[in-house]
Amino acid sequence: MNDITIAKAEELNNSELLDVHRWSSYQEVNNAVDYIYDEMTQLENFKGRPIARKRHIKVVILDLYVKWLTDPEMYVAYQRGSDAYQQGRYNKLHIPRSTDRNR
Repeated sequence: MNDITIAKAEELNNSELLDVHRWSSYQEVNNAVDYIYDEMTQLENFKGRPIARKRHIKVVILDLYVKWLTDPEMYVAYQRGSDAYQQGRYNKLHIPRSTDRNR
């Protein structure tokens, strides 16, 4: 392995799984979610039920924020295998595989 690969592997060791149970009812959070959602509706492939999409956005941004408060260099890990969406932790919360836009 070269030095760049080793450095990246060390950075990725500083990660935690996405906490799909993050939630807030604060108006400031809801305003931020609405803003992000409105921006994302401009994306060509962004579709789905608005309530579900907003719920998913809220979970992700809150988890990113909490992890950033803990360590601004921390990565958020999430399962990318199809089984995570069919039978795993994301299916229980109705998070579709299409949420992973890197596919």
